[in-house]
Amino acid sequence: MTTSERSKAMVAAAHRRHEETRRKAIDVLRRLDADGEPVSFVAVARTAGIHEPGSIEMRTFVPRSSGSRSPPSAGTPRVPFAERASASSLRQELGALRTREAELRNENRLLREALAANTAKSAPSAHQPWVSTVDHVIDMSTT
Repeated sequence: MTTSERSKAMVAAAHRRHEETRRKAIDVLRRLDADGEPVSFVAVARTAGIHEPGSIEMRTFVPRSSGSRSPPSAGTPRVPFAERASASSLRQELGALRTREAELRNENRLLREALAANTAKSAPSAHQPWVSTVDHVIDMSTT
């Protein structure tokens, strides 16, 4: 085996080790996330059995957020990634809730109008002062 062949074999072996380490780290990331466990570079490396955390560029498959990621509070359970809602589904749900709110507001308005109309019909008129309410019927024969 020539030097060039040995170099190619070593590069190929290093590439295989890198891919295997990367696969282990990704599997551990998914498992930690599904279990709701805190995810850190040290936790991933330790759980995956990666002795050299610097040997893999974990930042290539860790999601980036626009803000800083703070750990969840002790009383708040983490929701596994598979159970989290996407922005699209949240927008769709918000639209459905707004539609339902408009329907309920309209129904409420109609009920208020019907109540007002019903109350106006049953209220005593100015030319019938002796009619008070249904609950207070006065028996005039006993007085």
